[in-house]
Amino acid sequence: MEMRVMALALFICAFLLEYSASVKTNTVFYVLGSDGIYVIDPVAKSVVTKINDMTSPGLCTESNIRGLRNPCSFSQASVVHDTVFVADASGSAVHVIDVKTRTKIETIPTDVYPYGLHFLPWRKEVWVHSWNISTFDVIETEGRNRTHTAIRAHVKPGFTHGIMLADKDMLEGKAAYVTHFSNPGIHKLNLETKSYTGFLNFTKYGCSGTYGIVYNSYNKRLYVECQSLFRSVSILELNAANDSLTKEYKFPGSPFVSPNGRYVVVLYRYKSRTNITTSRMNILAVSGSGVEHYPELRIPGGVSHAVFYPKSKNSDSYNVFITLDYSDKMAVVDLDVAKNGNISDVKYIENIDFLDSKPHGASRKLFISGKWIISPATKSKTVVIINAETQKVHGKVSGVNGGDLAVWVRDSTTNISDSQHCSDFVETGTRTKAWKFRQKIGNELCVMKPLKAYAVPSLIVVATFSTKFVVAEVVQPIPVSETLALHTGIAVEKMNVVFRTNVRGTVAKNAVQIQTVLPRSTVVNIDTTTITTSADAAVSERHATRVLTAEVRRNTVLRVKYAGKQGVPVRPTVIVEELVNAVYFPNAL
Repeated sequence: MEMRVMALALFICAFLLEYSASVKTNTVFYVLGSDGIYVIDPVAKSVVTKINDMTSPGLCTESNIRGLRNPCSFSQASVVHDTVFVADASGSAVHVIDVKTRTKIETIPTDVYPYGLHFLPWRKEVWVHSWNISTFDVIETEGRNRTHTAIRAHVKPGFTHGIMLADKDMLEGKAAYVTHFSNPGIHKLNLETKSYTGFLNFTKYGCSGTYGIVYNSYNKRLYVECQSLFRSVSILELNAANDSLTKEYKFPGSPFVSPNGRYVVVLYRYKSRTNITTSRMNILAVSGSGVEHYPELRIPGGVSHAVFYPKSKNSDSYNVFITLDYSDKMAVVDLDVAKNGNISDVKYIENIDFLDSKPHGASRKLFISGKWIISPATKSKTVVIINAETQKVHGKVSGVNGGDLAVWVRDSTTNISDSQHCSDFVETGTRTKAWKFRQKIGNELCVMKPLKAYAVPSLIVVATFSTKFVVAEVVQPIPVSETLALHTGIAVEKMNVVFRTNVRGTVAKNAVQIQTVLPRSTVVNIDTTTITTSADAAVSERHATRVLTAEVRRNTVLRVKYAGKQGVPVRPTVIVEELVNAVYFPNAL
């Protein structure tokens, strides 16, 4: 019996691996430029489109920062479900971009000079950090409503440079910390009550301000950059559970933490008025409750920002890619080898163009998604694309003006009727019940029928890419209260489930359930008084249609259960809207 179960599991895994390999996805980067937003396809090495005032009137506000007169003044962006929130610093607003139409669909006013944008998905909120006097607005992402304003994060009002840090794993996701370049510590906010909690003062450690900050979920520690007279001097390690200082590291820089929390990389670069550049990299290797400080690496060129890429699958170690502000190279450091402290072990990716370092505060950033790293080079007006696996330049995209920040977006704008067809779908077996699956692709309707009966429990792949809607319809009546289960796949941000049945008469209260099975079991009993009766072409005129909508926002398996009249068979239809990578398991659970 165990061998049969193992064989079945291996079959399912092999099938899903083959399926996932065949999935056609389209990943793009939104690069915030000085005259618009450039949508870049890293595989094609090209600008797909440009979003600006011509395509989205009111998107850009002319900047007036230290004499710059750029057409647009974007300061930060966050991907929020099927939209991108973009902070307009000079316009004192947040613009909402629809990733399907690539147009601005809404503008939300904020406090003056919104610079930081922080999406907290577990709270369904975006916190907007205005640097004018260091205050926050809160935008509720469901209705895109500005619910709170002027939440302070300062000792006294005044212009700031600062970063907000919030993490679902930190303090149960109920608190945040905010740095301030002219306040000698960090501020703490209550995310639940949307209020100011207090100030952690680091004056005795020589701090007149703070800036860089990260949270390490592995050892539950904060790492804060301490500044004196606006220059970095040290790194402070704090226990987030009680806000106590656990360690002071006497080296300067901005901290970056690896995805698994085993490494904290601190980068520091400074260029004097006589053009003497200081460029230092310090590495903290975290193991259990201990921390090992590797020998410092003096990497020439002005180390600036870092991203991590695993050395192999399921690896606990990484290569770290580092931008250099005063060089046309990118440094690559193997964190296993770095403990030896040999500068000769540092590798370089060359010919990645230069940063225009003249504007105040200019630094070369880099952004990673999967194996793709992109880094804007403002001096040559290019965006360089690097393959993290091969550690080579994949290509360059020219004509990108003032590129600075970027976010990765799962693209869903492709007209799939032009590029995808019914033959692109994978079909596999089901049990003896007749199930029919429909997939609308543009103007094309795919009707999918089972090819063969397998021992696999009712596994049918419905879609291999982002879809507008999927209809899974029961052709033959099923017994009362039988469970339908829908596996939403690996990339669902939002899903609307509509349940319809041909049964006439009153539907009992809580007769329909939407249940999330994974990752945690949550049952949503829907008050069926909200179900409407309407005509529907899919059923006979003498039958009523009961319709309800429920929303699910996590990668999960769903059970849709209908408890109809005793002894009355039902013919339900489950409609799923805005679904990505669906796998349907009828009666599997």
